[in-house]
Amino acid sequence: MVLRLCNAGLFKLALSGVILFFLTGCSGEFRKFWEDSIYATYEIKPSYQGATARFLGVSSFLIKDNDTTIMIDGYLSRPDQYLYRPISPNNVQIETMLCALAVKMNAGCSDNKSNKDNLDAVFAMHGHFDHALDSPLIACLTGATLVGGPVLLEIADRTKRFFPSICQQISHEYLDENLSEYSFDYDPISVTLIKVKHSENIASKLLENASYDPDWAFPAKITQMKEGISVAAHLKLRQGSILIVPTAGEINQEFHDKRFEADTIFLGIGALGFECEEKAKKYWNNTVVASKAKWVIPIHWDSLSGPLDPESAVLDIPYYERLDRVLQWFQKFAADDPDVTVRPVPIFKSFDPFFSRLDQ
Repeated sequence: MVLRLCNAGLFKLALSGVILFFLTGCSGEFRKFWEDSIYATYEIKPSYQGATARFLGVSSFLIKDNDTTIMIDGYLSRPDQYLYRPISPNNVQIETMLCALAVKMNAGCSDNKSNKDNLDAVFAMHGHFDHALDSPLIACLTGATLVGGPVLLEIADRTKRFFPSICQQISHEYLDENLSEYSFDYDPISVTLIKVKHSENIASKLLENASYDPDWAFPAKITQMKEGISVAAHLKLRQGSILIVPTAGEINQEFHDKRFEADTIFLGIGALGFECEEKAKKYWNNTVVASKAKWVIPIHWDSLSGPLDPESAVLDIPYYERLDRVLQWFQKFAADDPDVTVRPVPIFKSFDPFFSRLDQ
């Protein structure tokens, strides 16, 4: 028997049901894990003197230690339908989020509060839109230094052309393609970028292999923003060290060095669920085990779209991910070491990246 859904509404309902089925079947346990109250973090008080972090989805972070604040990626526009239409940085969304994050901007925020933090630097982990789309405009609006390779220079140039009235100058720190490491000091935060291979998942291959127009301009297809230099970030702060691995690529010996030991690792898991357990184990060994991290936080698992709400920030899980498999693997791997814990973190809200009070 052939079932025909002639009514568009019924078809959409059925399609939604199929998507929900896959979401529940492939990532339902991961969602429960991420929202489990057992992992609730302590609220950061204004008087808190330690380092803080905010997770902004994908692999974007705002990290503060003392009077120094840096941003990793800073993908805040999160445009809808990015697969089907040209996109551009959303300056209204970006300014709103920067104000909510208490980041000082050149033009100021409408609330006129004075307790804003200067942003010292914006580090883009590579050139794809979900990492680099907003980085140049954030640097321009805040006066921060933009750190990235040739692709970031290109995006910065297109950003200045698209926003001539609000973005004229962008301070840029260039990454030489011939080097494998890059060091920066924003006392008390020191940053080492380590060149790593990007995940070779289908989506990434499509982005890289799609046609490219050297004269592209915003709004632009996401395929115009190529990978360029892909890096991970090792941060040394007063209380400890953090390793951010934004993409689940082929990691080998990059972190088998005492210099890159970390207390906390933010570990990209996008598309990892489509690999085999053996490959996931290798990835774990060459990141978590190699860095001797105690806390493992999965990142880069969300849908890449949908604006963040500072009051009730949640991230949508795309129906195509297989996050339950990854969670099961990670929890299995972590069981081999009683000092390692896989855990979620708040979205948008400030937290202690070293979970110090949990150790007391």
